[in-house]
Amino acid sequence: MLPYAGKNPVRVGRHASVRVVQCAMALFDTLGFQWNRDSVPREVPRASAERVVFRFHRMLPEYVWDAGVLEGNPFTFPEVKTLLEGVTVGGRKLSDQKQILNLAIGARPAS
Repeated sequence: MLPYAGKNPVRVGRHASVRVVQCAMALFDTLGFQWNRDSVPREVPRASAERVVFRFHRMLPEYVWDAGVLEGNPFTFPEVKTLLEGVTVGGRKLSDQKQILNLAIGARPAS
């Protein structure tokens, strides 16, 4: 059994953070997770702002589709791509279409 299982570690005492770490480590051991600090990259790749914006816009249909799925929108990924290209998709509710378009508008920078 895991230590402190079923207890709220925040209210256990003034050394709660130590207990939370102990509980987390026990959970990691139980689940078989391992952390190899030597495999962590030392340098984080960097890109220019232009490159980041380009990649974001290239991935926009995927981001919009993901957000739509979370909202329960029935549009498929190809339909989202088609809609964002300016072509309407038949057989779908206008409210669902508007939601997808609003998600895309929400990703644009404020002007």
